[in-house]
Amino acid sequence: MMRENVGTWDAFLRSSMGAMLLGLGIVNKSKSLICVGAMELATGITRWCPVFELFGINTAEEDFYFEEDEEEISIPSPS
Repeated sequence: MMRENVGTWDAFLRSSMGAMLLGLGIVNKSKSLICVGAMELATGITRWCPVFELFGINTAEEDFYFEEDEEEISIPSPS
């Protein structure tokens, strides 16, 4: 199984841009835009990038930096 190496914001941006490029490629009948858009959309959905894997980059680990000093806040329910 592939280990995720794309963080939340990175995946969101890749999915958004991929969908936009895919749409532009379909409207303009551009095979290169369709290809790039589809690859970015797939990377955003699967959260795995082969180029990141090749160079050892992992933006998914940045998603966990909030867990260290997180305080639990309890809100009393109205009675």
